[in-house]
Amino acid sequence: MAAASERLQEMLDASSERLRAVARRLCRNDADAHDLVQDTWERAIRTQAKDPAQVLTEAWLTTVLHNAFIDLCRKRKREGTTEEVESVAIAAPEPERVAAWQAITPTQLAAAVARLPEEFSSVYSLFAAGSSYTEIAERLGLPKATVGTRISRARTRLRAILLATEEGA
Repeated sequence: MAAASERLQEMLDASSERLRAVARRLCRNDADAHDLVQDTWERAIRTQAKDPAQVLTEAWLTTVLHNAFIDLCRKRKREGTTEEVESVAIAAPEPERVAAWQAITPTQLAAAVARLPEEFSSVYSLFAAGSSYTEIAERLGLPKATVGTRISRARTRLRAILLATEEGA
């Protein structure tokens, strides 16, 4: 038994550099290559312990190393790659732009409504105060559809006035 373990030790010492070189080529990093060689040696020791008469060769060790590498690749593929949350760089969100309508002050809106023609400003002012189309139509003596049309046109003109004011500012 002692002779078999001595032969194994000699074989591992003799093939150590070659196994490391093959492992580095396969793994492409020293830490994984070192682990792969250690796994190969462990398998060789277990094999020798089960059957001391078996002669282990460098070719056998290289095959064991290659098979261990394939097992490692399959395991990583099954498990997937994981990274710690702290190590992942997360892009900061871009600051939200404030919509132009959010920057309009009540004073600016009142000035823009004052610039509207009377037919639009009277309808829009009542609507902005909370009156319904029906109430505005009865109050001003207009058809309900006309009230809707004038409110729509007033909004379009207000938008144009406020954008012109914004660009001029």
